[in-house]
Amino acid sequence: MRILMQTPAAVLCQGEFTLAFAVTERLKAAGVVVLAASSDRVIETEADENGGTRKVSVFRFTRFRKY
Repeated sequence: MRILMQTPAAVLCQGEFTLAFAVTERLKAAGVVVLAASSDRVIETEADENGGTRKVSVFRFTRFRKY
């Protein structure tokens, strides 16, 4: 695996679930710390000029979590 050739101290692994699972398992088996980013979703509701509402989701990074 090309990732292991870089001898990383840690790897952020996210994305398509089955691929991320497979990559995470291989990295952990090789002793690499594997992380996922966590965020809080803040939903802001705004009134538009037509009397309707518009929701805006803002994602704010909170921390890394270890697999």
